[in-house]
Amino acid sequence: MICGPYTYGSANNIDSQFNFNPLSFSCDLDLTQTIDQTNNLTALSLNGPSAVPSGARAGMLPRDLTIRLNCKATPNAVNAGHNYGAIIQFSGYLDPDSCEITVNCSATADNGSIANTPKHAMPRIIWNSWVPWSLNTQLVPGYSTGGITASALDPATSGATLYPAGTAGGEDLTFGTIGAGGAYEGFAHGQKFQFCFGAGAGRFNFAKAGTGMALTRTRACFAPGDKITFVYDKRLDKWVDVGGHTSDILEASATYNAPNIAAGGSTTTTVTVTGAAIGDTANAAFGISTAGLLVTASVTAANTVTIVLANLTGTAVDLASTTLSVTVTRR
Repeated sequence: MICGPYTYGSANNIDSQFNFNPLSFSCDLDLTQTIDQTNNLTALSLNGPSAVPSGARAGMLPRDLTIRLNCKATPNAVNAGHNYGAIIQFSGYLDPDSCEITVNCSATADNGSIANTPKHAMPRIIWNSWVPWSLNTQLVPGYSTGGITASALDPATSGATLYPAGTAGGEDLTFGTIGAGGAYEGFAHGQKFQFCFGAGAGRFNFAKAGTGMALTRTRACFAPGDKITFVYDKRLDKWVDVGGHTSDILEASATYNAPNIAAGGSTTTTVTVTGAAIGDTANAAFGISTAGLLVTASVTAANTVTIVLANLTGTAVDLASTTLSVTVTRR
């Protein structure tokens, strides 16, 4: 089904793609897409021109689109294992701030959105719901199920579930870009991008000064359920961290009875903190007064924090048994 300019109302499709061409503008539609006999169907395709039109055709590109897309699957499709290959695919030039697609999908899909060549602009996509084809990890609406093969994330997927490859020290991630920031390039102001850790060993780091992003602190994801939500700020041309739970701060505790420490002497102990890595910042606290002892903590090996108690008081100090608590902030 091909939709042209000034189209209003609703439409229903079965096993056939909705296709919006470069002449699609000023549309307001409720679309229902259903798969039955077809597998790996892309529900909606929004294709802008490969070059910005000029002259008499200057306004002939996708803009002022409001689309509410509802994707379903018949019982026959579910029993046959059919799913959507992608909910939305897009390409070419369009006005990202005036092209808005809201998605509700009760069927399974391999991908939320995909960008075809030429990739210049992404419509604003609001993910209300969809069910990823792979359910073996914690996923949320707008996430693709593919692993990460490069350090630059592609926001065109509207999110990602990342599978760590066990990279020593972690994988430092940045954001890739679409277009050069022209009027019909890039992303809509306020577009959301969600990151969620999948499964496996290793970790993913979002540096405070990372390329293409704005964070108040470095964020690290290494545990199932860790997630960050970013929102694109067109004025900054950056993806801004607006919240989410990440395993930036690790905690552990142990019962510790320090030996008698002579004046000028010191003693050490270790606490296991799962996920701690060299370069992380560690702090230690005791459940009682440390009587003037100098307490330092550092990550000395993977999952290991070493605590040193130095006696600079001039007299021996013998602490009672207490709880030793350790926190580690991921770098």
